Amino acid sequence: MLLTSEQQIVKKIKQMSINKAISQLHENGFSITKSILLLKIAHQMNLRDAKAVVSNHPIWTKIVQMAQPLHEELINNTDKIFSFQDENLSEIRIEKRIVFN
Repeated sequence: MLLTSEQQIVKKIKQMSINKAISQLHENGFSITKSILLLKIAHQMNLRDAKAVVSNHPIWTKIVQMAQPLHEELINNTDKIFSFQDENLSEIRIEKRIVFN
């Protein structure tokens, strides 16, 4: 659920090109994650496309490069992260909670 101020931001970036919206979100201090979410909503994109567009924008190059080793580490160790002692565990539920400040 978007807060009122975020709804206003979505309305504004709906009127912008995608590149302009990404730049404006960055200039206004939004994180890459929040920028992806707001762009997804404003331009009615799926999450994969919104992530690709934002993370490939030149304004986020440094952050994306700095996060790459962490992403690779997580991917390479997924089996270790999700290994459990209880063999009877048949389902893993991961809840993602988004908190807006």
